[in-house]
Amino acid sequence: MRIKEILQDQNKRHKLIVAIGLIYSYVCGITKIILGIFVLGFLYCLSGIDTLFIGISKHIYLKNLEKKSRKASIIVSSFIVLIGLIYALYAIRLFFLENIVKEYSTILAISIASFSFVELGIAIKNLFKKSMNKEPLVLSFRTLSFSVALFAIVNAQNAILMATSHPDNFADGLFGVLAGLIAVIIGLYSLHYTIFFDNKKNDT
Repeated sequence: MRIKEILQDQNKRHKLIVAIGLIYSYVCGITKIILGIFVLGFLYCLSGIDTLFIGISKHIYLKNLEKKSRKASIIVSSFIVLIGLIYALYAIRLFFLENIVKEYSTILAISIASFSFVELGIAIKNLFKKSMNKEPLVLSFRTLSFSVALFAIVNAQNAILMATSHPDNFADGLFGVLAGLIAVIIGLYSLHYTIFFDNKKNDT
């Protein structure tokens, strides 16, 4: 009954989805960092730190959702900028790597691409819909979701190229840097909006 109540309540369902997402980000981020330290090197650690920051941002959002904390919104927006910079830096490395064909299932690649485009579509809809809650914390979270969806599209592109045995590090790097810079720009906008929103409330 408890689970049914959560699924039927939109707010509780939203919190559950965010909670699952942050647990995944924590586990995935820490795993990447550990593997990077002992096996794969600094760049993989960088990817793990990026994923870990995403989890921390979701944690802050979830913890402050009811309070609508301005400070929390500033922190999440700042993390978006940092995440974008780290992702762009991580993607730049691809320009200096040789294209290597790896075993990749076509079905897996199509699945990754499908989920990525659905995630991006939902993120765009939530970010730009007219009825959007104008609270800065909500905007910062939706901006974070949009950024993560962009990164997922880059990963989907990489998976498809691998599955067709035509890896292209230059294309992956280019789109990765572009996705990172977009995240930085919208993160800065979210940060600016938070400060402006707060000042506007004080003026009124």
